[in-house]
Amino acid sequence: MAIRRHKSPRRREVRRTIGRSGTGWTRWLFGRAVLTALLYIAAFTVVGGVIVLAGRSHLGYVLGQIVDRPVVARVKFESINKAQTESSMEDAWAQEPSVYNLNESYFTQLRGELNGLITLAVQEKSIDQISIERREQLVLDGETLQELNQYVQDGKPTEQWIELVNQLDRGLAAMAVLTKADADRERTTKATKIRIRIPRGPAVDPESLDADLPVAVRYDEKERADTILYHAGDPTSLENNVADLARPFVGIEQVVVALVMSIGEPTYRYDDEETQRRRAAAADEALPVYRTFEPNDVLVGVGYDEPAIINESDLEILAKERAEYEAALGTWKMGGTAGSIGIVALIALGLWIYFCAYYPRIVQNSMRGLAITVLLLCCQALALGLTRTNPQLVYAAALLPTLLAAIILAIAYDQRFALTVGAIHALLVTFTLELSLPFALVLIAGVATAVGQLDDVRHRSKLVKVGLATGFAMAAAVVLVGLYDRPLLQPGQHVRIARDALLALATGFVAGLFVQGILPAIERIFHVTTSMTLKELNDASHPLLRRLAERAPGTYQHSLTIAEMAESAAETVGCSGLLCRVGAMYHDIGKS
Repeated sequence: MAIRRHKSPRRREVRRTIGRSGTGWTRWLFGRAVLTALLYIAAFTVVGGVIVLAGRSHLGYVLGQIVDRPVVARVKFESINKAQTESSMEDAWAQEPSVYNLNESYFTQLRGELNGLITLAVQEKSIDQISIERREQLVLDGETLQELNQYVQDGKPTEQWIELVNQLDRGLAAMAVLTKADADRERTTKATKIRIRIPRGPAVDPESLDADLPVAVRYDEKERADTILYHAGDPTSLENNVADLARPFVGIEQVVVALVMSIGEPTYRYDDEETQRRRAAAADEALPVYRTFEPNDVLVGVGYDEPAIINESDLEILAKERAEYEAALGTWKMGGTAGSIGIVALIALGLWIYFCAYYPRIVQNSMRGLAITVLLLCCQALALGLTRTNPQLVYAAALLPTLLAAIILAIAYDQRFALTVGAIHALLVTFTLELSLPFALVLIAGVATAVGQLDDVRHRSKLVKVGLATGFAMAAAVVLVGLYDRPLLQPGQHVRIARDALLALATGFVAGLFVQGILPAIERIFHVTTSMTLKELNDASHPLLRRLAERAPGTYQHSLTIAEMAESAAETVGCSGLLCRVGAMYHDIGKS
């Protein structure tokens, strides 16, 4: 039990004043003490209400949190179905055609080879003057060489030849000849026929941006391009298509086909950068898929055989539901705010009525009232902050601050005071964190166990033992509450109950260690002296007592005798024998 340094309170006088006539009550009510109490009630309400509202503004769920019970919707709302929306975006991405650019080098080479035929016809008058390899490559004989002369005039190609070459260019540009690698990629990414996107250009229909062109595969030089991909459902041959385009070259059709087929390049080349840009744009433009939730629809489902783990999609749905619920409340939202602050005000009022009735010196001493108010509010804020950091550790985050407050008040005042205020603070924390009644019972069990052992603090190990015993009591309460309140059919619940019990045990132990460390600060802040400090003052090795024994040994022996008598007398009448002993030891200091 803590010993006070200040004068004894005028409790009887205050009670007599309260019990007088109405005029006396009015005078007391408007006195300085009650005015101070009202100011602290207002401050407690405002600050405590802000802490409660800060807790209400938080979603209440975090990523990876385990939920034992289903979470249902309170209002009708729509939320984006993330999985289906992503699937829709993937479909839009896949359906966007690949972009291919015209291979200018192919057509440049083709024109050069065709114009080379005219040069050949002008320069070589006899088929024997042309090498055998060249003749085999172009399927050229004397007759076809003579046919080439019809396209020559004055050593230059005729207008007909120029038009035929342009016509062949346009025909080839209208038929996409791809490399094997490009064709394989298109075949694997398209579920139906291949569709490629080509830019507008003079060689292609200017209105065609989404071209369903005949797509052929050009293999490397070791293989013959004999198979093309499906176009309009009909497989055709690249060589046959080229033959159709070469028919206007009367007399030299086979030469033109051989020349075209000998060029090993595609007519179009794949543009990866533009393709990816267009596909990304198509995916971004895909309309989101919404899911409608009705009131009481399950937002986070929990089965009998397993709990639910909050994921990112669940968090988005829960946040959307909360926003829609608050929007649906409208002006009634202010009612919820007023209700929360009002409950805090009732707690503050009840707390200070208790002070006025049983501890009027707290009301009369503004510093005592300030210290208690700050202590309770700081512990409330600490409970909220720790719990919001990791909701899974609520049995440590919410228990520790209330235990600290109760133990500190038991040291600074007495057990009855600490038990009452600790129980009230347990209710405040339960309300702030929106916890259940069973959790409040665990808190109160911890407060009662801790305070019940703090009748006197004579040894430093006392607080550690108190914390350990409190931890065991809370662990037992957690197990009982878990067996009553948890869905035990879900696998892992027994493990979580055991984990929470261990957290409660560790929390009690940590609370005892922490208070032991800050005990000197508690004594200074609340102006109290614990029995442990009195024992240190009573130690014969104390510098002041040693000096007294050296300079006035007779006075020292006299003080020892008086101390023995005072301690025995005090314990006989039920007072603090240690306090009387220390007072007797020091009562003659300064006389000698």
